[in-house]
Amino acid sequence: MSCGCVLTRGTPPRSTTSGSITTTAVVRIDGKRYERTLVRVTSGRDVIEGVSAELDRKYAFGGAESIESGDTWFFELAPR
Repeated sequence: MSCGCVLTRGTPPRSTTSGSITTTAVVRIDGKRYERTLVRVTSGRDVIEGVSAELDRKYAFGGAESIESGDTWFFELAPR
């Protein structure tokens, strides 16, 4: 599988009623484009630790504390 970069659609980030930040993006996988909603992940210790461990393994990332403090943001690709 070949995954291209995420292309933002020009919709500004917005807060939802739950306080999470969302925006839309287009993801290209194997030459096909998929429009998705990006939902900022701010909680879920298992998810945050898993992602930060992989980022640390590949890129010497600073750790889960960077995500929890808000210094680093990452997003879930949710269906529109």
